[in-house]
Amino acid sequence: MVMLVYLSFLLLLYTRLLKAGATGSAKTTRSWNCCKHSCSWPGAGNVSRPVKTCDRSNSIRADYLNASSCDDGGEAYACADLQPWPIDNTTSYGFAAVQLSGETEKAWCCACYNLTFTSDVLQNRKMVVQAVSSTSGDSSTFDLQIPAGSLGGKSSCVKQYPQYQKTIWGSDSLGVSLETDCSSLPPVLRAGCRWRFDWFEAADNPSVNFMQVPCPAALTEKSNCSRDDEMLQLAPVTTEPPPLPSQLGPLSPPQPPPRRPSISINVKIIVATPKNKPG
Repeated sequence: MVMLVYLSFLLLLYTRLLKAGATGSAKTTRSWNCCKHSCSWPGAGNVSRPVKTCDRSNSIRADYLNASSCDDGGEAYACADLQPWPIDNTTSYGFAAVQLSGETEKAWCCACYNLTFTSDVLQNRKMVVQAVSSTSGDSSTFDLQIPAGSLGGKSSCVKQYPQYQKTIWGSDSLGVSLETDCSSLPPVLRAGCRWRFDWFEAADNPSVNFMQVPCPAALTEKSNCSRDDEMLQLAPVTTEPPPLPSQLGPLSPPQPPPRRPSISINVKIIVATPKNKPG
């Protein structure tokens, strides 16, 4: 019976180790439409909690069920801090809307991916992104969330920042065209906009090789989201199966607990005999 339980445990462990993270090649796009991210809805994936949403002033909303700002009457917006930033000259962190061939949203919501750029201008630079939403397409795609990257077909940025004209966001499909244009954006979005022209060197939809990786705390602390199954999905894959019980040698029988040493205490009692009083 003990042997059967041991073999079942090893089989379960081996099966989980073989479940490696997603890898492949993909294209990238860019956008920032201020809409609530699709991974902000409950049930979007096996996650600790949905991706945070914000109100118009970029304060975190407590209600995950509030409608997206891109829908009629919705007041849930993308939070301004979910934008890219450089770690050093060769690495950046950020967020993306994702589409992986053969997978569904539940597989990528709040998962993280190491993107290695394969286009000339960014050759071998890396970016670690967390999936906060889904994008469309018939091939694997990472839609990098870059302020003023493009508004796309649906946007609530004018609604979230009504004091700014729509023209500051650039064209719907390409966004702003110059780094100086970033100065016209709301102050909370300017750093991410400038990142595109600085570290990203204004690259236009570069291709990448991607690999799923454990999420850095710097990303999950911003999104408020992490995957519950991350450790199982990303456990290192071994090239050799786990050893069988016969290869481990005989099991030692359980040993009795060590006996406590006995302690002898010699106690000498002296009894004083009272002297007779004189008669």
